[in-house]
Amino acid sequence: MKAIYRIFLVALLITVFIFIFIFFFIKLPHVQIYTASNVYDTKGQLIERLYVENRTQISLQKTPIYLQQAFIAIEDSRFYKHFGIDPIGILRAALINLKNGRIVEGGSTITQQLAKNLYLTHERTFSRKIYEALLTLKLELLYSKQEILEMYLNNIYFGHGTYGIETASKKYFGKSAQDLNLAESALLAGLPRSPEYYSPFRNYEAAKKRQELVLDSMVRAGFINSEECKEAKKTPILLAEANNKKNAPYFVQYILNEINRIEPEIAADLYRGGYDIYTTLDLELQHLAEKAFQKGIQIEQTPLNGVKQPQGALVAINPKNGHILAMIGGRDYSNTQFNRALAKRQPGSAFKPFLYLSLLEKGYRTIDQMICEPVEFPMENDKKYIPTDYDGGYHFCPIDIREALVISDNVVSVRWLNHIGVNSLISTARKMGIQSPLSENLSIALGSSEVTPLEICAAYAPFANGGYKIKPIALIRIKSKKGDIIFDENFGKIKVIDEKKAYIITHILKDVLKPGGTGSHLRINGSAAGKTGTSQGNKDAWFVGYTPDIVVSVYVGNDDPKNSLWNTGGWIAGPIWADFINESFTKFGSKDFEVPKGVNFVEICTETGLLANDTCQAKREVFIEGTEPKQICSIDHYLMPEEAKEKEMSRGHFSCSSKILSLPFSLSLNKSSVTFCSQ
Repeated sequence: MKAIYRIFLVALLITVFIFIFIFFFIKLPHVQIYTASNVYDTKGQLIERLYVENRTQISLQKTPIYLQQAFIAIEDSRFYKHFGIDPIGILRAALINLKNGRIVEGGSTITQQLAKNLYLTHERTFSRKIYEALLTLKLELLYSKQEILEMYLNNIYFGHGTYGIETASKKYFGKSAQDLNLAESALLAGLPRSPEYYSPFRNYEAAKKRQELVLDSMVRAGFINSEECKEAKKTPILLAEANNKKNAPYFVQYILNEINRIEPEIAADLYRGGYDIYTTLDLELQHLAEKAFQKGIQIEQTPLNGVKQPQGALVAINPKNGHILAMIGGRDYSNTQFNRALAKRQPGSAFKPFLYLSLLEKGYRTIDQMICEPVEFPMENDKKYIPTDYDGGYHFCPIDIREALVISDNVVSVRWLNHIGVNSLISTARKMGIQSPLSENLSIALGSSEVTPLEICAAYAPFANGGYKIKPIALIRIKSKKGDIIFDENFGKIKVIDEKKAYIITHILKDVLKPGGTGSHLRINGSAAGKTGTSQGNKDAWFVGYTPDIVVSVYVGNDDPKNSLWNTGGWIAGPIWADFINESFTKFGSKDFEVPKGVNFVEICTETGLLANDTCQAKREVFIEGTEPKQICSIDHYLMPEEAKEKEMSRGHFSCSSKILSLPFSLSLNKSSVTFCSQ
């Protein structure tokens, strides 16, 4: 009896010594539990997860009890009865493996698996097994069973790059772990043994058999009864769609760059810090934009270094607050990560609205005219700049401001810029939001200075919102893993142009989409305004336009600017813009632009520019109050002879056909002439 007592006492002392040794001398290695950061759209929908290990933590209290029991039943049925190491479990596993002649069951407890996953490599050595046992006992000393189970469920690997029960639940079933039913819980509990093999995406039959084994184990453990087991086995398994396509990848990369610019310390920790990143993107609009873009850019030209050509970009912005609602930077992110929404290219005539706004700022009106005729301007080194219209011809007649912008007349635009001075246009472009360098020469009237699709999209916003310059915003808020707000964007806008002048430009640009305009072939289902753009030699194709709710810029071009496109901006970028704008009407509805106070509509004679009489061919024109013509046209267009009519018209306004005439003779310089209508 004494011998037994001595043996017991020695064993007890050794056990106490081991636990004292473990408690004071075995240190748990520092472990960094990586948690994925989430990027959300403006409605809280998940856009992307950023991770080293795709993991989202969830507390044990939020998970169903049968989910916990499923893992205990299949992985460690004596979890609550041992102290981390289970001799009975090890013996049982050894007997089962011996009986089957192969390893079919492991003897590791949940705590042992946690120690291995957190602190150790997967090497198989005796010293590592001893260290694993010591770490296991240390975990049991420091943490409760509930805490150990929570850590285990948040760290175990479930296949397809997912770690933790919450991420696995969303991956396989598209919902949080707290919403899982018994059948789904059992299926997930069966995955850790061999995640890739038992993946229901890859091997549903094997996953189903494993699930049934888990359910049977739960019955043996007393967690559920036979009837519950049968019902769970019959419950349909509705898997989430296995989708590896990334949402808005160019926008996500833009967001990462913005965070790195604003908060570099956060940026360095994004892939493991568990941040929630709230953005301005609207996933619904993004998908509509991608659909329109892919539909409109199907023609392929010679690839450049393996990258399909042409490429392009689309940017959509809310003009009221600057929120970037959609962003596309290329055909396919997997093929090219270069974001063309941020690349500088010549906008062509899409830059002209800034010129004609400059004219309004100087007091000119839509009815004021400039003659389209051959003209040359001296340059350095005795060279001459000779602008022509798109096909190289001239109209040889006066063209008013409205028509010049609607038909995109190059010669008239350059002559107007020469008249008011290059710095006037540069100043206007700057206050609207253009930040790229602008050349101080007359060709900028035709968009020869490069800008980005994002930049020009934002610069059109004051036309749509009543004259306010906005800053393009992509990032709204960042929250830490604890829920603390660590970044919050402040929205601001600045009044830069009079709302009446903004409306007049909008009113003109609406005509671009009507008969006679460069976008007349586009079928628009609501009120919209826009401008085509094509750089010299058809290198770059643009369409920039807007409704009261959204501003959209579309660019298409080859990455190598030496290569031309097959058509102009109105026919390449225009259809993409039109398809997307029409889809946006289904979201925002179709509403017209609000007419500001101080804007009047007047019927004027198309031939004289004076107030129309009953015999005039009249058109409705828009004026800032007080600038309307005061004189009524005196011509009787039914009775007056042509000679008298021409004499009368020579004192003021001229009408002009938009037909371009080629120049079959050598160029002769005519003086610039500006025609103003009588007051």
